[in-house]
Amino acid sequence: MAADSPFCTQRFGYVNGAKCRVQTIQDVAKEHMLDWHTVKRYMEEQLKKARKPALRVIGIDEISIKKRHTYRIVVSDLETRRAIWFGGDDRSEKSMDKFFAFIGEKSSKKVEVAVMDMWKSFRNSTSRNGPQAAIPFDKFHIIRHLGEALDKVRKQEYARLTGSSRKFIKGQKYALLSHREGWARRFFENWKEQLKWQRLGPFEKFARMIDKHWSKIAAYCNSENKVALGFVEGLNNNIRVIQRRA
Repeated sequence: MAADSPFCTQRFGYVNGAKCRVQTIQDVAKEHMLDWHTVKRYMEEQLKKARKPALRVIGIDEISIKKRHTYRIVVSDLETRRAIWFGGDDRSEKSMDKFFAFIGEKSSKKVEVAVMDMWKSFRNSTSRNGPQAAIPFDKFHIIRHLGEALDKVRKQEYARLTGSSRKFIKGQKYALLSHREGWARRFFENWKEQLKWQRLGPFEKFARMIDKHWSKIAAYCNSENKVALGFVEGLNNNIRVIQRRA
């Protein structure tokens, strides 16, 4: 810790460490006229002392840290609502394996639910390292795909229509998204059947994606798999804020 330095008492080291929770290491070092590595040493020692979490429900997502598709993986404990791992070299299966190596084989086998998007590498790694875990897909990612399809259809129809018909299309996005009634699979099958005669390419593409991943999407409907998912998206937003500040 910072107190290992002959120029720092242990108490002074803890003060600097506490400041690192709300300030960058560089800012703390500058404020107290310390070397950057001296301040960082406290944080490194704290991480060594931290116990590996006992995980039951995890959220897996990726975040872009640079341009040109440079990614890191973020894993969260959705029950305690805290980030537990940020790493990997990209969003590959090999990088996802590093998380399971971090928590160890014993903890990997105790994970009951792993919420993620439809990225195949995350799914493959989780199925191999924690085959007992249910894998429901994050509904926010599904809704995003639906929203993108809906926007494309609205733009196509807006360009095709004129006059009062065009006025009706404008501002109808949320009205189109409001029909939630119906048992999930039956509703989906009926909706998919209607698409055959409407020539709405983006929706047809979305329907094929849902069909392909149905079991993982429907898994969220099981009561034991229902968890609060907003934390993962909120965490990614916080990371982006930290990136901008840095």
